This record gives sequence, C-alpha cells and structure tokens, in this order.
Amino acid sequence: MTETVLHGCQCEPLASYLKAFGLLRLVSEQVDSQATGWWRGDTFVIDCSLDLSGLVQFLAESYRPTAIINPWNKGSGFAPDDRTKSKTAFAAVSDIANATDARLEGYRDAIAVARALAGQPDWGDRPKEEQVLLCRNALPDEALPWLDAAVVITNREAVFPSLLGTGGNDGRLDFGSNFMQRLIDMLRISAKPRKATEVASLARSALSGEQTGALDRIPIGQFDPAATGGPGSGPFGAGIGLANPWDFILLFEGAVMFASGVARRFSSEHASASSIPFSVPAVAAGHPSAATESSRRELWAPLWRQPSTSVELRRLIAEGRVDYRGKQARTALDVARALSSLGADRGIDAFVRYGFLERNGLATFSVPVGRFQVPHHPNRTALMLGQLDGWLQGVRRVANPPASLEGRLRRVDTLQFELSHAAAPSGVQNILIEVASIEALASRSKAIREGAGGPVSGLRAADWLPILADGSVEFELAAALASLRPAARGPGWLRQIVADGEWKGRRPKVDGLGRRPILDVLADALSQILLMSADQRKQNTGGCFGDANAVWASPSAVSALLNGEVDLVRLESLLCACLLLDWSGGDRLPAGLTRLLVPTSLPPAFAVLKPSFHHRRLMNQVRHLHATVKWSRLLQAGLCAQAIEQGLRELRIAGFRLAVHSPMSLAHGLDSRRLAAACLVPMSDASVQALLTRITLDNDNNELEQL
Repeated sequence: MTETVLHGCQCEPLASYLKAFGLLRLVSEQVDSQATGWWRGDTFVIDCSLDLSGLVQFLAESYRPTAIINPWNKGSGFAPDDRTKSKTAFAAVSDIANATDARLEGYRDAIAVARALAGQPDWGDRPKEEQVLLCRNALPDEALPWLDAAVVITNREAVFPSLLGTGGNDGRLDFGSNFMQRLIDMLRISAKPRKATEVASLARSALSGEQTGALDRIPIGQFDPAATGGPGSGPFGAGIGLANPWDFILLFEGAVMFASGVARRFSSEHASASSIPFSVPAVAAGHPSAATESSRRELWAPLWRQPSTSVELRRLIAEGRVDYRGKQARTALDVARALSSLGADRGIDAFVRYGFLERNGLATFSVPVGRFQVPHHPNRTALMLGQLDGWLQGVRRVANPPASLEGRLRRVDTLQFELSHAAAPSGVQNILIEVASIEALASRSKAIREGAGGPVSGLRAADWLPILADGSVEFELAAALASLRPAARGPGWLRQIVADGEWKGRRPKVDGLGRRPILDVLADALSQILLMSADQRKQNTGGCFGDANAVWASPSAVSALLNGEVDLVRLESLLCACLLLDWSGGDRLPAGLTRLLVPTSLPPAFAVLKPSFHHRRLMNQVRHLHATVKWSRLLQAGLCAQAIEQGLRELRIAGFRLAVHSPMSLAHGLDSRRLAAACLVPMSDASVQALLTRITLDNDNNELEQL
C-alpha cells in the first residue's frame, strides 16, 4: 500500500472536494477494494496499491466511467429535437454510443435504453417525474447511481438535490452532456484524439495540483465559481471559464456517492420527503453575506481524519442525517446545534458548509460559507436553545413580516450559529434579549401575535440559570427582579405589569420597558406592585409583595446599584431576557450567597426602608413591616427624606429601638430612583435581618452612631 498526498484534491472548492470522493470510489471499485482515504488538514490523502504515477496511468488508460445521462432534460442529447437544437449534446451521445472502447460498454447500454425511451412519441409531453420514473425502471444498473444522485421521486413530486442543480443540470448547462464531451476528449475517442501524453499530463495535474499545461475552455458550472468566468471574473471585465477536463470528470464521479434516497425519517409534516445526505435548507445566518444573498440549500461536506474505505464512506453518506432534539435536522442551524449538543458519529471531525447561492442574475454557485469544527464534548447549551424553536417558527410563518422582525430573527439565528461553536453565558443572554425584543414587537402587532400563538413560555428558570449566569452584578440583579412573584403560582410581578401579560395587544400597566430609563420603570413598578398586593397587606399575611419565592440578590449587587456602579443599559436588556423565564418553581438560590455579610457601602437609609419592602415576613418578627404606595410615590417624586421618615415610623411602631433618627441626614446624597429600584430587588432573609441589626440598638456589636 502506498500513501499519496493529493494536493490537487482540496476540501475547497466543491469541485475539488468531490474530486477526492470520485478518485477514491473509482480506485476502490476498479483497482483496489482495500483503498482508504482521509483528510489531512485541507488536503486529501489516499492509501492504495497505486502511487501517483499509477493513479495517473489508471485514469488515462483503464478508467471505466459511470453512465451519466439525463434523458429527461432538454439539451441532454436525447430529446427529440436535440439533433437540431442541441447539436453538440446530440453528437456527444452519438460518439459514446458508436465508440468501440471496452471501457464504455455499460455507457453504451444505458444510452441505448435512454434513446428508446426518449424516442417514444409522447416522451416530451410527459411530466419530468414520470420520465425519471420510467428511466428508473428501465435503465441498467450502471446508470442508477447517477439517477439517484440527480433526482429523487417521492410520492408527491420530483425533488432535485441542490448538489446537482435541477435534475443534473445548472440552467442550460447539462452535466451529462458535458461529462460525455470531456470523456470523449480524455478517452481519446474523438475524430482528432488528443495525445496520450497530454491526457496523462492533465490527469497528473488534477491529482498533484501542479499546473503542467494549459487548461481547457470548458464550463464547470456551480462547482468552482472562480473558474466559471463571466462578468467581473477577470482583471479587464468578463473572463472565460477554464478548467481541467479531469476535474470535471472526477467531480461528477464523486457526486454519485451522494446518491439520495427516500425515507420516512422526518416528522409528520415532512413525511415522504427525500433524504438528501448532509443537505438542509439554508438560513440567513452564519456567514457574512447571509442577509443579502438567496440560498436554496446548504451542503455540509464532512471531513474525517481516520482512513476510510469507499464502502464506509458510502454507508456514512447513506446514513447522512443529523438528529436534533429527537427529529431530523431541518435547517443548517439545526445541524450546527445538533453537532454541538451531540457531536458526530463515524469519526467526522469537521464540516465545510457550502451554500448554493444565487449570483449573477439567476446563476447558482456552490460557495464555501464557513467551517464547523465538531466539538469533542457535547454542548448542552445548544440543545437548550431548541426550546425556543416552536415559538420562533410560529413567528417566522407571519406573512409579509416587517423588516424589523426579519432583522431580529436573523440576529437570533446568527447568535445561535456563533453559540454552536463555543457556549458562553453572554451568548445565551444575547439570544434571549433578541427573543424578548421579538416578543415585545409581537405584542404590538396582531398578525405577529396570531403567528406566535402566545407569549414565550416553557423556559424553566431552574434549567436556564446555569447557562445564563455570568457572575455579573447586572445579571444577578436582573434575575432577582424577574423572579419576584406573588404568593400564588403564576407569572412574576414584573412579567405581569411591564409586559402584555394577557397577550391582547394592550398597553402594560407599567409601560416603557426598553424605551424609558430603567430606574423610572422600576420605580413605577414598585408602586404598581404595592397597589396590587394591598389586599395581602390588609390581611397581614406574607411580606410586602406576598410571601413570594425568589432568587435573591447579594448585598454587594444591591450596593453596586445604589452607588451607580451598574451598567443600566445591560441591566435593562438582561431583565427583558430574564422575564421570559418561568420562575414558578420556587427558590433557586445562587450558591454561596447565604453567608455574605452586608457591605458597609449600603447606606443606612436603605437599611431603614428595605425591611418594610421585603417580600416575606422575617423570622421572629412579631409585627409585619409593610410599606405603602405613599412611600414609593415619595421616592418617585424625589422626596427621599419623607420616604425615610415613613420607614422610621414603621420600625418604631413595630417596636424596634433605632440607632438612627434624622431623615434629612439619612437622605443626604442619595438618588431616590436608585433607592426605589433597590427596594424592589429581592434579598435573602439573612441579609435583610442584618440590615435591621445595623440600625437598631438591640445588637451589642452595633457600629453605627446615632444620627
């Protein structure tokens, strides 16, 4: 066995990638069944009984081509009027049919059957599906691999894998006809055959990557955009298409390995759809031009580093499906997330993504749009993001969506692509922030609301917190605020009042989240919650907002909010994201916060007010401490001293001996809006009890002087 590095077979462009498949398949089937191939970096390596010179000799002298014909296409050389309208194609079919070379025996048999079918009087009037089905039933076995790669007949329609255009052609370029033209040239059966040395030189150049002679002026179609010519392809305008004939031949021999099949492996909505190996609908994300170019589908071309035989690769491609959340991946984004969350079987290390993009008018080119490295360890985050799919799919089905919605959806897809490579809390946060903005947009549009079917739901906070938490005070505060909820199970307080909770397009009780300063919104929300929880206070049950279960913030986070050390823009965005989560499962205490001491940077004024705004009754507290709406409105009006006076009065009535007395001194230098927002933030019982200890005379270690 000889290991040969084929520098002419690179994983980009697609023509070069398929050429590697074609060579391995032909060598395995016609020379050495034990031949193996693999990728070393971007270059293909083959290990077989032939060295480079032997491979060149095999192609030039022994290679038996696959019967590649498209009788169902006009211009293929088989249509009744091709004799006059497509003379070159008709001549190519005739040359192969009349050739005496033994290597073309199977080809001649296939042409004879195809001519008999196309010669039927009503052939041109039959639908393409029926033509393909008749070919499938009548053609010899040598022609079936190509047919299965070019067209798939389901129980509803003919499906054309994007890899081979629309049934073996790219516009007016019929692949079968051009394949035969290249064969006639390289097998030296034309009227004026090429020199054998020239054919061998071109074969060596195709495999080694060394340019040893002039290229031919031939169309290679979508498989190598740089070699197609056309407008803007040359330094002085339009260039001409140049390619090595062996590149053209071998790429189609390789494409045969991507034969499609029909399988009921999809969900019910996709039942009986064709199973096109490693091919999925594209999404407008994941590469720089995704938002501006139209793409039919994407091919995810696998790269592997372990030696594999042609049989093993056929099996890999035949099973070429990717499952995501129990179903077959339906988009390129699904594939990326599936590979991130589950990895890849069969030793695949990476994929080259090829998008079939429409450029130069309606021409389609297979353009590499990125690499996806399969992670060694599953990424649970990518799997979690699938919980958003159902809701987002409903939004995507909205007819004539506004540009603002399309832009947000595109950003969600782009962020998910990025996250499939490397999970990071900030990435998950940004996705939920975008989804929250879509939900807010939907609440103001009847069409989008109907498409979505309701607000985002089903995202259990307990599941999402581990992948969202980034250790920042902004996230800590946002999670604590979003988790604050009434005693009764249901949406959190802020979810009820700052969003369209009833999903009827109505203005929220507290409007402006995302449009007004966040401190103003939180101060208004504080007053609204006090109004809504008034009945509980009258019954003297629970705390200020009801005996709620909440994630509480650490004293250091609250101190940062009071001292102006928090990024309020980020806090607002993260609060919108956290409001999407379902917090009804009870306390989700962040680890390590229960024993944190109250930092001395928390002002005494906050220690006066916060116990009355605490969301539940403190241990050993004889009388409940309750703030009223009057307090919050005083803070909204900037009257800190008056609000603090109310707090001091509530504490004295409750029987506390206070170490602080002067409201004016306590209010000095404080921002009333920050103080109101901080009073809304849930804190642990231990932290609030420590606040009380700091301002009362019941503790021997009290460090405060009387004010």
